Amino acid sequence: MIEELSHQNTFSTILVEKGFPLPSFIRASQVFFVTPEILKKVSGVESPEQIVAEIPLPKEDPLEHKKFLLVLDQISDPGNLGTLLRSAKAFNWEGVFITESSCDPFNEKALRAAKGATFALPIRLGSWQDFVTIAKKNNMHCFVADPRGKSFQNISFTPPLALILSNESHGSSQEVKNSCMPICIPMEGAMESLNVAMAGSILLYNMKRSI
Repeated sequence: MIEELSHQNTFSTILVEKGFPLPSFIRASQVFFVTPEILKKVSGVESPEQIVAEIPLPKEDPLEHKKFLLVLDQISDPGNLGTLLRSAKAFNWEGVFITESSCDPFNEKALRAAKGATFALPIRLGSWQDFVTIAKKNNMHCFVADPRGKSFQNISFTPPLALILSNESHGSSQEVKNSCMPICIPMEGAMESLNVAMAGSILLYNMKRSI
């Protein structure tokens, strides 16, 4: 992730394990050579990489004039949220709106799961009503993943559109359901549902591919 971000960014601070050569392409305002114990403490993981970087938070994007938006509503698990950001970037969606009831996309676990997508995607945080305002401005068709929805295979998707993914345990709120068309992934096996990151990735891929 640091190597990828280094192509367009100068880091505020770099911590490097003593004895590890700092790659020449990495630019930073200050560099400190530290012990593995300090890297472990700062990174929060048991086996950290030999480099830890500090980078300013990206500015929020207004998400105007977007044709493909992913909306993460009440996604509480940082691993799932980061994975969905990674999938959105991989399948070339144009931006992500994250509701205030979701976990922080800059949570360390979310950042690791996103593999750099957090800094490569236009992202905005706000309330559901904030997203509704964006959707109206963009004239978006909104779809929410729901086990009782219509199979995505039977829908003709037309951009601009938004895919809303909600909490696995509680599902989407009635307010969201009233604003969006429920869609689902048909499953032949005897399983009630899929993990939200898995289901979201399948929908992100197929919705974009079908257009």
